[in-house]
Amino acid sequence: MQQVFSTPKCMKENFRFTYCPGCDHGVATRLVAELIDELMHAAMSGPSACNKQPWEFYVIKNEELLVKLRRSSRFTNMEAQLAIIVCGNLDKALPDSMKDYWIQDCSAATNNILLRVTDLGLGAVWCGIYPQERAAERVKEILNLSVGLEKQSGFTSLFNQEINYLQDDNTR
Repeated sequence: MQQVFSTPKCMKENFRFTYCPGCDHGVATRLVAELIDELMHAAMSGPSACNKQPWEFYVIKNEELLVKLRRSSRFTNMEAQLAIIVCGNLDKALPDSMKDYWIQDCSAATNNILLRVTDLGLGAVWCGIYPQERAAERVKEILNLSVGLEKQSGFTSLFNQEINYLQDDNTR
């Protein structure tokens, strides 16, 4: 079987405590940046109807926004260090009677995020938003979304779940 994903580069290399010359960005900052890249790659690797890819992703790390998002619905009260909002871009969706395929497309993207999170040894939860209209409006307002991005299939909240960052491929 062909391996689709592998351990992020920074988890394989010899660690340095800083990686930016002239500043103090530590390995944690580097891990978060590479983790986000990995998750976005996974999300966009999924299928979409007629390859329309009617999704937009918002990665939220701001604590104030995370608190507001937690309060957006009764199903979203999850404490996390990061949230990924998956929105359906209706301007990119299929036309007319097939426009609602954005729901399956965004769901596939969200599921791929969850699979990759698990593969990395992290934890996540899918907080459903759509079809809760009030919750969707709250998220739209919190993120100041444009008119074409009216729908959110939900968001993924990430939290650490006993991970050893120095672990190599052979010990998983």
